[in-house]
Amino acid sequence: MRPPLFWEAGHGDDLLARLLAPAAALVARAAARRAGRTGWLAPVPVLCIGNASVGGAGKTTLALDLGARLLAMGRGVHFLSRG
Repeated sequence: MRPPLFWEAGHGDDLLARLLAPAAALVARAAARRAGRTGWLAPVPVLCIGNASVGGAGKTTLALDLGARLLAMGRGVHFLSRG
């Protein structure tokens, strides 16, 4: 597998890159500020199971089993599948 041609020097539009550089710097700065902030602390325990982009790894089965076990222990359980 070879890298795409636009990774090499001389390919692409240098003018477009120069015009977009200030916007890219603003986006990079905003991303760095956001990454540096203190995270939000949920008022209740939160369990995250798996990576949403990977299918077929057994996340649903695990979540249902864990939910049933928590319910048997008298704990409240809620599921969020998106967002």
